[in-house]
Amino acid sequence: MTLSVVGAGLVSPAGLTPAEHAFFLRAGVVPSTITPYRTGEDEPVYLRYCPWLGAHLPPGERAVALVTSALDEAMRPLREHGQENPSAVLLCLPEDRPGFRAPERADVERAVRDRLRNATLERFPGAAGAFAALSRAEVLVGKGASAVAILAVDTYASLEALTELCARPPSYWSFEVPAPSEAAAALIVCSGSWARRARLDRVGFVHRAATAVAPSNDDNDEPTDGSALTAVLAALSGRAPARIVFGQFALDRLRMVEWQLGAARAAGKIDLGCEVQTLERDIGRLGAAAGAVNVVYGLAVQRYETAELPAAVGSPFIAWAISRDGTRGAALCGLEE
Repeated sequence: MTLSVVGAGLVSPAGLTPAEHAFFLRAGVVPSTITPYRTGEDEPVYLRYCPWLGAHLPPGERAVALVTSALDEAMRPLREHGQENPSAVLLCLPEDRPGFRAPERADVERAVRDRLRNATLERFPGAAGAFAALSRAEVLVGKGASAVAILAVDTYASLEALTELCARPPSYWSFEVPAPSEAAAALIVCSGSWARRARLDRVGFVHRAATAVAPSNDDNDEPTDGSALTAVLAALSGRAPARIVFGQFALDRLRMVEWQLGAARAAGKIDLGCEVQTLERDIGRLGAAAGAVNVVYGLAVQRYETAELPAAVGSPFIAWAISRDGTRGAALCGLEE
C-alpha cells in the first residue's frame, strides 16, 4: 500500500525545515559550530550541534526541542485545515546508550504525548527503525487509521555521549567518520483517500519500506556479505529504477560495503548512473534519526529540485540506513503516486 505524505518536518544543524535543508545543502551552506569539549590531552572533541540550542543544553531537553519543532512543522498542514491529530505515533529513538537512556526517552515521549493527545504510541529503535515504522504505518492505515505520525530524534551533544564515543577504539569499519551531531525528522502519512477527503496536499509518497537483520554491526568485526540489504531492496515495490539514493554510503566501511554489495544485486531497482547523497557527511552522524532524515530530506530535494543530476529530478528515490545493532532498512519514495 502506498502511503501519502501530507506533512514533513526536519531539524538539524543545517536548518529548521525540509526546504532549508534542500537549499542550504545544495548551496554548501551549513553553519559551523565551535566545540567546547576537549580530551585530557587538550585535543578538541569535534561535535556538530544546532547553534540555536547551544552546546550545553541537557540531552533530554535537546531531544524534546528538536522533535517538537519537527513535529510542529509536519503538523502545520493538518492544523491549517482543521484536521484532528494522527491516531498513532511511531517513535524512533536510540538504543540505550550513554547520553540517551530511559530519562531522555521519557522526556521525548512525554512531550510527544502532550502535543498528540489520544494517539497510541509505539517505539522503534535505531536508524533503521524509521523503515520498520513505515511498514507498521502501512498496516495501521490499511486497517483504517486516519493519519500516522512517524518521529525520529537523536543527539550526541552531551558529555556522556562524547565520552563513550572517545572511549570506544576504532574498529575495522571506521574511517574518517563525521563528527557526531543531532537531528529530528517527522512524517505524517495516510491513505490517498483520506488525504483527498481532508483536502490536504501530498508532499510525496512512500511506496514500500522493509527491514532485515544481519550479524555484522557497529559493535563487532563480523564481515558483511550484503545479503540483508539485498533482501531489503528486493522487497521494495517494482517501479522505475531509482535515479537518486539517500543513505550512509560514505559514513563507514560497514555501510559502504553493505550498500555496494546490496546495490550490485539489485541493479534493476537502481539506475546505473544514479546520484548518491550522504547527508551525514555534511551535518554529522545522526544516529537513530538517520533513516527518517534521509526520507524527509529526499522528499525535499525532489520537491524543490535541488538534485545535482537533471535525470534525478522528480524520479523515484531510495532512502536507507543501518542501525547500530545491524538492522538494515530502506524505503522507495517519490513525488508521484
